[in-house]
Amino acid sequence: MKKKFLTQQRAVITLNNETELNNVESIETSVQSQTKSINITKIEFIEEFSVSKACLKCKKHIIQWNSQYLLKCDFCNYMMRQESCKSSVLVKIVVMDFSEGMEMNELHLTVFHNNITKLLNTEEVYDENFVCSSLLQLQNLQLTYNTKRNTVIDIQQL
Repeated sequence: MKKKFLTQQRAVITLNNETELNNVESIETSVQSQTKSINITKIEFIEEFSVSKACLKCKKHIIQWNSQYLLKCDFCNYMMRQESCKSSVLVKIVVMDFSEGMEMNELHLTVFHNNITKLLNTEEVYDENFVCSSLLQLQNLQLTYNTKRNTVIDIQQL
């Protein structure tokens, strides 16, 4: 039977004289990088375009609008006026990754508001036709994404 030893920042470690615990084998684990950078020729498809409001406190996207005037965040439970919250755009894209040898890998990635405005060089990103057509016209891009969450961290044109 293997036992795991986990500590927190506040943990106080004291000497333990139990022979069973003194003979515990330690196992080192390495955390692989959760980000990957790739070069792509183009964005193949756009799966989804959505505009939502962002919570004033935690900055998360508000999923459901309770009323015409009031918004309640599902994450932090704060309630706020709808007009006080900023609108935010989210686009889900599909790109082809050829970095793993000759095999083509289809990636489904989420691009958030800040990267869209940076890439398109404009704050006017609330029109679906404009954003989708502009993204699909771009070529030769370098993007860095979180491999666990499939979210784009950085994207730029080469």
